[in-house]
Order: sequence, then structure tokens, then C-alpha cells
Amino acid sequence: MAISREQIEEVINKADMVSIIGEYVALEKKGNDYKGLCPFHNDNNPSLSVSPRKRCYTCFSCHATGNVITFVQNIEHISFTEALKKVANKSGVELNIKVDPMELKFNKYYKIMEEACNAYEFYLNNTDEGKGALEYLHNRHLNDDVIKRFRIGLSSGENN
Repeated sequence: MAISREQIEEVINKADMVSIIGEYVALEKKGNDYKGLCPFHNDNNPSLSVSPRKRCYTCFSCHATGNVITFVQNIEHISFTEALKKVANKSGVELNIKVDPMELKFNKYYKIMEEACNAYEFYLNNTDEGKGALEYLHNRHLNDDVIKRFRIGLSSGENN
């Protein structure tokens, strides 16, 4: 898809960053910025800072940073284009997107891969076999943040 830089900037500038990020994280006003628990790692102390003036967010613990579009992209595990569309919709910005025919051709395969990835993640996190695999990963010094970030999953041991 072809989206102009001007359109992306318009979405970022018109988006109510605090409101959109606030849908995912409880934010509290501190001076000119807002603070909250970072959703990208196990956070006990508010380390996420949202700056509407600068139009960016930063976590001072895990160093996650970006704008409202990248926040939605990362928290929902979706493509930049999908996140842009969501934020544009919430911000009342109409996008003029040129669709690449090759992208349409491969979209169905991306959706299949996404569904498979979701299934493997679910199996890892919600089965007895997955508990053993998680224990193995933790013993290999992979914490839950890394497992989530790299979308590590588990396939059933059954032969189908």
C-alpha cells in the first residue's frame, strides 16, 4: 500500500494520543506529560511516559518508544498500515490509500500466518504441555517479555 508521508503526519498530529493510549493503559497526568505502567514489559512502577506535546511515548525501563501509531501497532501486534488505519479512524482522518496488487495477492497468506501464530501462542500459554515448555524457556533465561515480543509459541505434540 502506498500512503503519503503527509497523510501519516496528519494522523499523528490529529490523534488524541492520550485518549488512544489510555484505552490500553491507565494514564495519570504528571506535569505536561502522562505516566502509566508500560504494557510492553512486567511493570510495577509507572515507567511509561506519554507526551502529547512531543507526540511520543517512552518507557524508561524497557526503552519502548514511538508515536501513537507505533504504540497501537506494538500493543495489538498488527502491521503499521493496520495501526495507521485504526488511529486514522479514531481521529476522523480519511486516508487515500493506493493498493498494491502484489500486496493483495499475499494478504491471505499473511492472515493464515497470523492465525497460526496466534494458535501456537495460545497452545503455549493455555495447556499443560505448554506449561512444561514455558518452564523450559524460563530455564533458558527467556522471560515472559521476550516470549511475548518474539511471539514464541508451541505446536501440539500430536501427529495429525
